[in-house]
Amino acid sequence: MLEHLPDPVGYLVEIRQRELSGSGWLLLEVPNLYAHDCFEVAHLVSFSPHTLTQVVEKAGYELVALEPHGRPRSELIPLYLTLLARPGQDLQGGAEFRVHAENGVKTRRWLGMLRRRLVTRLFPSRAWLPY
Repeated sequence: MLEHLPDPVGYLVEIRQRELSGSGWLLLEVPNLYAHDCFEVAHLVSFSPHTLTQVVEKAGYELVALEPHGRPRSELIPLYLTLLARPGQDLQGGAEFRVHAENGVKTRRWLGMLRRRLVTRLFPSRAWLPY
């Protein structure tokens, strides 16, 4: 759902401020840029583990866990990213969040899609599970 929003950071800030108590948890699942054919009109943003982590941290959460996986569609292809976070501290004194660039995105995407094609050919019954 986060990939469909024009302002994912703003949405997550609103959830943190209005919906979560200090002991609440945030659980997100998005398509993995490095394994999923996630480029479609409805997806305004595509997330890698790096970018998803930065969006969540910029929105004021503390990352607890991040897992690439294929469930329920694949045993072998990490189609999705599932993230668990909890509310963290607001940036103090108007401090600006520092964005860290992700290197090699084009190469990582190419390698991820190559892996997907190879795994599909070599292990079709485990690469794509029946619904």
